Amino acid sequence: MHSYATDSNERKIVPLILFVVSVVFAWILHQGLSYWAITVPWWFDAPAVGGFYKLIYRQFDDRLWRTWLVRRVQLVRLPNLNGSWVGHVEPAAGDRAARRDIRVEIAQTWSKIQIAFAGQDSTSKSLMAAVAVENPQGPILSYEFLNEPRANAVDTMHPHRGLATLTLTSSSQSETLEGDYYTGRGRETFGRIRLTRAS
Repeated sequence: MHSYATDSNERKIVPLILFVVSVVFAWILHQGLSYWAITVPWWFDAPAVGGFYKLIYRQFDDRLWRTWLVRRVQLVRLPNLNGSWVGHVEPAAGDRAARRDIRVEIAQTWSKIQIAFAGQDSTSKSLMAAVAVENPQGPILSYEFLNEPRANAVDTMHPHRGLATLTLTSSSQSETLEGDYYTGRGRETFGRIRLTRAS
């Protein structure tokens, strides 16, 4: 997985909130130890804030950012894209390739993401990504990918880089990611991608 950028200001606010929570937890630990008259070595009490911050940040990064409560108070605006997405790639009219069914697996934490694509002829994985939430049509996922052909792909297909920009739309029945893709040197194709969340 790799880091991803966002235009949401939560990346500035959340670490500060988690630090304050860590200080509170460290204070509670100190008060508890004092109340029970437990003496601990100097090195145990000193890293308490840092230790709590690390534990709380890890839990927030992995799980808490997706919870109903965190989203209800609008602490996090990043969409949760985790899971399997199925759909198709449709090259532009006149392109040399036909429409292909694909499956995309997205692994995402609050700070990291990996977009992995599996198609009939090739596989790809994201190298960098950004999620823009300040968009009236819905959040936008934009990422650069490295595509590698499978052994059974046509001889003219070579490893290449590309860029995909997908808009997330949600309804009560489904979630879709849809947008354009472009490929670079060695392929030089473009077209549309449409994905629906499978899980």
